Amino acid sequence: MTSPVWQVKRYAGLLVAGIFALIFYAQINLAQAQNYQTQNGYSGHAICGAADLRTGQLLPACGFEKAKYESKAVGKCPPGSFFDIGLWACYSCPAGFNRTANAVDSAAACSKAVATTFLAATKVGTQQQCPAGTVTDPRNGGECWQCPAGFARTMAPVTDWNACGKAFASARSAELVGTVCPQGSFGDPNGNCYTCPENSVRTLEAVSSPRACVRSEELVKANFESPLSCKPGEIFDFIDGGTCWSCPEGSVRTVDSVKSDKACEFATMRWEPQPRTPNGLFAVPGGMEIAADVISKPKEIENVIRSFMADQKITDEAFVTESLHTLNTEPEESAALRAAVYNRVLSMITKGTKTQYERDLLAYFAIYIQQTRLLSAQEMKNAWDSWQKGIELRNGEINMRTNLANVYNTGYAPPDMEPLVGGVVAFSPAGVIGASYASLVLAQTQSVAFHNAAAQLAIKIMPYTFKGAAKKGAEAIAQGIARQGLSNAAAGGVGLTSGAILAPFIAVSAASIITSIAGDIATQQDKQEAIVKDALAVAQRPVNLSRLMLSETGRDELLTNWTLMTQEPIKPNPARWASLMQAAAFGAGLVEGTKWFDFNQVARDIAVGSDGSVYILSDKLLKSRTDANKDGNSITLIDTAAEGEPSKVLKFNSQTGRFDEIPGLAASSIAVAGNVLWGINDKKQAFYAYGSRAPFTIKVVPGAPAAEIGAGEGNIWMLDTNGTPYRFAQGRWVQEPGQAASVDVDRLGQAWAVNAKKEVWAREGEKWVRLSGAGTDVAVFQENHGYVVGTDGKIYSYQPASKNWKTMGNNADATRVATGGSQLWRITKSGKVSQWR
Repeated sequence: MTSPVWQVKRYAGLLVAGIFALIFYAQINLAQAQNYQTQNGYSGHAICGAADLRTGQLLPACGFEKAKYESKAVGKCPPGSFFDIGLWACYSCPAGFNRTANAVDSAAACSKAVATTFLAATKVGTQQQCPAGTVTDPRNGGECWQCPAGFARTMAPVTDWNACGKAFASARSAELVGTVCPQGSFGDPNGNCYTCPENSVRTLEAVSSPRACVRSEELVKANFESPLSCKPGEIFDFIDGGTCWSCPEGSVRTVDSVKSDKACEFATMRWEPQPRTPNGLFAVPGGMEIAADVISKPKEIENVIRSFMADQKITDEAFVTESLHTLNTEPEESAALRAAVYNRVLSMITKGTKTQYERDLLAYFAIYIQQTRLLSAQEMKNAWDSWQKGIELRNGEINMRTNLANVYNTGYAPPDMEPLVGGVVAFSPAGVIGASYASLVLAQTQSVAFHNAAAQLAIKIMPYTFKGAAKKGAEAIAQGIARQGLSNAAAGGVGLTSGAILAPFIAVSAASIITSIAGDIATQQDKQEAIVKDALAVAQRPVNLSRLMLSETGRDELLTNWTLMTQEPIKPNPARWASLMQAAAFGAGLVEGTKWFDFNQVARDIAVGSDGSVYILSDKLLKSRTDANKDGNSITLIDTAAEGEPSKVLKFNSQTGRFDEIPGLAASSIAVAGNVLWGINDKKQAFYAYGSRAPFTIKVVPGAPAAEIGAGEGNIWMLDTNGTPYRFAQGRWVQEPGQAASVDVDRLGQAWAVNAKKEVWAREGEKWVRLSGAGTDVAVFQENHGYVVGTDGKIYSYQPASKNWKTMGNNADATRVATGGSQLWRITKSGKVSQWR
């Protein structure tokens, strides 16, 4: 397999000084590493322009090549957008905002004037002293840097490759080991650290003054609209009225005509590196257990999905349904799960671990990073040795012909370590989608570079999501990328393996491992040599994960290795995974409380979402008149709507403790799947409604006349007017065996039902299993843990261990029950809505 060695571009701001930071929180040596992860040998080799280390022979020069015509160039930006010459693309500012002088891909690209307001600064802590043996640099409010043993700081900036020096030795880079103040804050001579409110800056006033900060504008990022002229990775030429071309991987554009045989030149040696051995989330120590922990808290997964939707402006709630379906049925394919688990891993690094499997995963992660560095360093050294040997052989030939000695021939440039390491960091399409999810939704990644690369990728794949692909009949795409599946994305034919798609990710990943390479050939040699020496030295060290969290470069390296380590969609062990899922259901998020709390609200039906959102069907409030019953207690009289007649849909407002009407929605039965409301309309048709605000989008799902509906996460079941159950699958209703009077679905898609004989049944795989007891209504969210309204009007909770039922209070007046997340609700015989607290 030949790994791509793509055209070298200097990504300003991406390549930062210092090849590697130290890694890990415990001492782990390379011998221990072999017990966890192996790498299939260091077999990278030169292709041309250097010596073949295996034979000791000089390889031929890499030469020239023709450019490939791609397309006509795009000539103008879309209306309402502007052109950025740096990124050669079109952007727009949000309504009311104007373009600033800041970089278009920064968080301050657009501004809107606001009334000048002076604000106080907030103290966030005390400045920390840099450890002994380090130097304090004023960057970012104060940072602690360390030179290699025996080296001292030079006059070069601390982030440069030659920040440290020693007599008679090549310069080296410094290493960031800590900060004086927390990230995002600034230090003050009084010894404390402070922050200014968002969109404000520091003034010259004392930090204790109420005028320490000032805000006169609101700053936001610009919206990417489209590339101008040519796609990323292509070359613009004015010929033929503006056209787009590409050079072969590993070559650069020359000054010759784009149509000539010498349009592209391989100006340096070409190297085929050994890609890093990938892995899968469910194949690493502790990965399966932590994934189960995350899944047991559905809100964590849904937050990831909705953050991705918000960033990409996806409003169709079917995206949530598809994503949750993938999570439940093919967890190894879920990019959202990988992002949520990675978020948990970052929290473990910063806040510590609680379990052995958490410690196992962090230990493995640290070793994986160390071996990635070792592989990169070995590849760099081999490439460097190959280049140097080639120079010696070439100079020998020159000496024999011209009798000149020590000729430095610039026709053979030293190997550029950025694309070389980029070949080691071999992302798959699955890995790219996973990295995109994480970098777009997780604040802890704090990587502008990764976020920008992911945003560009999302723009390229979004036209192929389920909505657009369905119109083209591309089922592989519709069921692959639409639900953010991983291996299926490649099968969808979107071209995610193209260099233009992968190059930005490779650039960021390589930049997180090596130092910036710049300057002309004559001065570059010393830099490259220093990089190689740094890489070899650092790769031998044990690692400290928490230290990597201190800088954007370190966080990029964490995400790079996480992507490589988890990108293979390896299925979990079925028996082990089933056991973990069962344990998670028993121990996480179960309903807690001691009594029922009644609300001054009547209802005919009730449904609870996984996020705790509560919906009811009702169009009447409790009457104010009360009568006395035979016991002398006050009772409230109510009116209810006729059976089967649609009622208004209301949603519980936790801030006011009241139920607010949702305009335009009415139903005779309701359920909630994720954040999508399902119901049955006045024509006995099942429908679903979604949207961030009224009016909501309502879509009818044709089928048999419907009487009741139940849902859990992305799984929906329906009963027709004869009590026949149907399951929603692939956009239509599929009939299931049996008869029921009430149905609900757990978050993994297993249905529970109560039939006309008041028997309680639960679905196990493809068959129904009768449970003990009797009831009139059923509700379930977590696997194997359902609730029923007993024939005596009490609410009962199923106990899987004993296969018996436990009463939830002594109130014997329930007619309906609903559960979701960790909440339990009911409706009483008098119509009151009631919550178990």
